[in-house]
Amino acid sequence: MLLSITVAVVILAFKGIVGEACFASDFTCNDGQCLSIWKKCNGIADCSDGADEDIALCRVGARNVSIGEKLIARVQYKWEFYNLDVYLCNSTNCTSMSFDGYTPDGRLCTITSYPATCGAMNSGEFIFEIERRFDGLSIWLYGHANNRKWFSAPKDYNELLIRPSDWYHDMAIQFSGDIGVPNGHEFQCSDGQILSVISKCDGARDCSDGADEDPAVCNNSSVDLTRSDASAQVMYKAEHGPLHFLFCNSSECTNIRIVPCAEGGGGQQRKFRYDSCNAEGVFCNGGAGSFCEYEESWPTGVYIFDVTLKEPQRQSRSVEIRLRGAGPFAFDSVGEGHTRLRIRPGNWISDMPVQFVAMPGSTSTVTTPISTPVTFPSTSSTSTSALPEQTTTTETTPTTKSSWPPLPAPSTCDPRYAYLLIPEPGRCDGYRICLSGRSSGATCPPPLLFSYHLQDCALPNYVDC
Repeated sequence: MLLSITVAVVILAFKGIVGEACFASDFTCNDGQCLSIWKKCNGIADCSDGADEDIALCRVGARNVSIGEKLIARVQYKWEFYNLDVYLCNSTNCTSMSFDGYTPDGRLCTITSYPATCGAMNSGEFIFEIERRFDGLSIWLYGHANNRKWFSAPKDYNELLIRPSDWYHDMAIQFSGDIGVPNGHEFQCSDGQILSVISKCDGARDCSDGADEDPAVCNNSSVDLTRSDASAQVMYKAEHGPLHFLFCNSSECTNIRIVPCAEGGGGQQRKFRYDSCNAEGVFCNGGAGSFCEYEESWPTGVYIFDVTLKEPQRQSRSVEIRLRGAGPFAFDSVGEGHTRLRIRPGNWISDMPVQFVAMPGSTSTVTTPISTPVTFPSTSSTSTSALPEQTTTTETTPTTKSSWPPLPAPSTCDPRYAYLLIPEPGRCDGYRICLSGRSSGATCPPPLLFSYHLQDCALPNYVDC
């Protein structure tokens, strides 16, 4: 038995070097060398002549995509491809998301979210709708726009690739052109030019007269948090999608994006911090945070947020955002001098009035205050759930589901949980990201510590460590 094992190892090693007849699951170099299929188009030339990284080979299923563009991809999938990988790249780096199934209601499944109702992708044609947003890429199965998946990507990542995880042979992909701007999702310039609403207030002048960057619209209200806290009353519509809290100086912003999640029965939210954004909180460079598996919107209504800038006189700052009546909502760090707050909608389909009020005892200054009570625009199709008092919330206010996270906190990654953050033993700022039993380490940025209950980094006074 020992002899046969030794011989097998020698044969495999010898086969990889001299190119004996390769297995069907191998990649064969031009000189006959056999490589694992996972070395095909991985950015590292393993064949002596670089055949495994040939541009024509590796750019099958690639297309340039610009911010604001929408398109359709028809993918001829086969079960042996295993996962379907979607990439956004620049000339040197990529960011990606991998799909390994879908639910009966059209939700794409990933390794971090594989519900019991998720079925494997069978061989056949899959049609995807894709939108390149200013903050990343949205993708969903055709006809299921309410079940979008999204991942973050820098502004210069403009090459879209769709590839099989197990690249045994090429996967046919047909891209259509821009499918146009959906009704209600367009912005019309003064000269009649039509733009995607994504171009509105992004800091880039797209209309010939600059109407898409009108300061009266883009910078309608803000508050200085240098020496005080502030309260923000947001007149929100479900169509606005995520909320973006911009903490800015005179030329750039830190953008904290908050969105509610559908998974776990709802009632949870995720945040992502974008760093070094322009003055409109767009075209950012870098960031950190977490994402929903499936994004939702809050119900239409009036929401009140209390915002605190911690340690405002120091170089390292952190902010706390609280939804009135629901406790801590988000914690994160912001750039030096980023002390002026604005709030903008993720989908600027319609304006979102915001009224800032300095907290009692504050010396903050508010620009463009609303002197009269804000009333939500009434339409026959829009219902409102305005808060009668600032100390209460509507019954639809997000709450934390009591069954999550599981108690007590596991000491190691449990394969029963597709996605869970657990404390790093002996480190209050450390945690481990658990993906179906696999783990990787992470650290909260100072001065934040890890909160198992919140499944996020938080200020020390909210962490029991």
